[in-house]
Amino acid sequence: MKKKYILFLCIIITLSILSLMTACSKDSDPVSPDTSTKTDTLSVGVIIPMTGSGPLLKDPEIAAIDLALQDVNQYLAEQGTGKYIHAEIRDSKFSALDIQDALEFFNENNIKIIVFSGTSANLQSVENYVNNNNMLLINQTSTSAELSQEDNIFRLVPDDNYLANAMAQSMVQQSVNKSVVLYRGDVWGCGLAESFESAFIALGGSILEKIGYDPRYTTTELEDALNRSNTLVENAISSGDADNVAMTCLCFEEGIELLKLSADKSSLDKMSWYSSDGMAQNQALLVDSTAASFAAKVGFFSPIMAENYTTAGQTISNRIEEQIGYTPYSWAVVLYDAFWTAALTRIDDNYSYDINDIKSVFLSVLENYDAVSGDIILNDNGDRASSPYDFWQVIGSNDAYQWTKAFTFQGE
Repeated sequence: MKKKYILFLCIIITLSILSLMTACSKDSDPVSPDTSTKTDTLSVGVIIPMTGSGPLLKDPEIAAIDLALQDVNQYLAEQGTGKYIHAEIRDSKFSALDIQDALEFFNENNIKIIVFSGTSANLQSVENYVNNNNMLLINQTSTSAELSQEDNIFRLVPDDNYLANAMAQSMVQQSVNKSVVLYRGDVWGCGLAESFESAFIALGGSILEKIGYDPRYTTTELEDALNRSNTLVENAISSGDADNVAMTCLCFEEGIELLKLSADKSSLDKMSWYSSDGMAQNQALLVDSTAASFAAKVGFFSPIMAENYTTAGQTISNRIEEQIGYTPYSWAVVLYDAFWTAALTRIDDNYSYDINDIKSVFLSVLENYDAVSGDIILNDNGDRASSPYDFWQVIGSNDAYQWTKAFTFQGE
């Protein structure tokens, strides 16, 4: 039998009243409905990227929080609970300092349940603060395996060991048995490069070389890394291995610059490129004609957690797309789930500030919540246990480039 939360959600999705609600435009903040008639307002902290430069997509995340907030409070009103969820939203700006400031504000105001969309490096910078101040943090974008541990942080995505396996198996299935690995030298990039190397070698592949670059990179450093990669590929071509070699590029938004610089190299367009979830469905890439043209030529297969949605989840994705004008990445739908589970935990936590009580309520909520992003089963470290992966690629020509789903890796 459907759980009460998702049953209500499926009903309200079909209600025509939603068409009368004022949508949050992609350039505006999420809208918080009026609370003047509510008898019991409960706050949930939210940290999402709204400005600044980084690998996460702002528009779908703003829209996901906006819709989740609407739907949660519609549910509470229909149930006659007399309760109302307030989203205390802070802009991460992709800045560790701004994220820290937001958490300090939440802590000072006894907001102990936080939905946080940020990178693994961002999460690593605040994990001690979260744990030391008895806060519960729900994340849907950090994937570093190094951060997979039993604590107060729950990640509704699998760690990068699963992504590395999906990448390695997919490449081998496409007859790739050698790869240059170019990677971002932070906690995410280093960890994913190591996990990919292990998975690829276990399947009979070999790594020609791993080439890291500082996340505070200069153009000269990226050029040097690409020149080294180009030499390795030229050597492989001269040895007759060109058809079996691929570039593995583990990057964030600097991938656009890497692709642009690669267009001038003699051999880097003679093989397939694979990237990762740090670049999947990046919209800025599509409007850079040089980078997009090169990506379309080499494939640039970029995996991200699959759109393994329920019927309600597909509807949520469609509603987000109506607001932002393009298909949202899957993390936006997971963010919708993250807010719902945070809100339901706050509603059921009996006003406790004891972290053990809050965690117990959260795990109970999750067990009884039918996630729109697909089943959420956590492992012992509080991360999603597994997921299929969609591999996206850039296609098109001239000024008409788009991301298209190339294939889905279902797992072993």
